[in-house]
Amino acid sequence: QVAFCGARKPAAVRQKSPATAEAMAPQQPVVNPALAGRIQGFGNVNPPPIPEDDAKTLAKRVVGNVGSWVGEELVLTVKDFKEKGAVGALKDATIDAGDILIDGVAGVFGWLRGDPPEAEEI
Repeated sequence: QVAFCGARKPAAVRQKSPATAEAMAPQQPVVNPALAGRIQGFGNVNPPPIPEDDAKTLAKRVVGNVGSWVGEELVLTVKDFKEKGAVGALKDATIDAGDILIDGVAGVFGWLRGDPPEAEEI
């Protein structure tokens, strides 16, 4: 016999444990239609078709977007009141409303004159 000093035994000498032999045995594929439908488009291979939006889905999306927008504006308004007080917040709101009104009127008159739309400021 040959002594192995900490080295691995050669493949002919090693024995497989019952757990290893069981793990290496060929497995039968598990067919789960729900899972197969979920992973069908993985890797952009044969992606599932995107369903068309119906009126109900579109209405839910619009209500969700409007709700989040209103909620965000409410939080920002409360924050303004806390930081600036009632008079400061109302003064800023009045100035913002005036800017929106002036920009809207200028845009309408520019459109009537045939001017190209102004570039958005970032």
